[in-house]
Amino acid sequence: MASARASGEGIRVTGADPVDMNSTVPMNGTISVQTVEMGNRWSHVQNTDAMQVTAEFTAGDARYAVKIEKPMPRHPLGIYTTWSGAVYEHEMHGVTGIGTNRLPKMRPDIALWGWAEVIRNGDVIARAAPAHVMVLTEGPMQGIMLEVDTEDKGLAAEPDGYIHVMWPRLRRSRCP
Repeated sequence: MASARASGEGIRVTGADPVDMNSTVPMNGTISVQTVEMGNRWSHVQNTDAMQVTAEFTAGDARYAVKIEKPMPRHPLGIYTTWSGAVYEHEMHGVTGIGTNRLPKMRPDIALWGWAEVIRNGDVIARAAPAHVMVLTEGPMQGIMLEVDTEDKGLAAEPDGYIHVMWPRLRRSRCP
């Protein structure tokens, strides 16, 4: 079991490139992450990982609420592993073949993949959007990162088609 929380000022990535950390606007809010990782199993139907992510934040004139409760046992297109929903202390991004090579290689304390419900200004804009969360206490990017639909950019109600926010400081963390 692992958990983390962050609150306060952060950044929201904007523009055509969801991993361009130089194209950001300020945001403010809270995020809470709780996971239970039961080990990687060969059968995705035996998935017993559990997760509870709640985030509320404001960026520009929009208020968001994001909830992730359902693990993503495998990537929808089979491009890379999702460790049945949650994994602790495993390398990804960079040249690992997991995630994008346009972010530096990192080893999150907690990483999870799940299906997100997204509410913007009181209206549900997605009920099962692919989401990725990372809790990072070491390395070039520290804090909690929340990405929703950054690969397909399929959030039609969002100008850029995705949400990518990051809180740079953890308020509390209990990691494996």
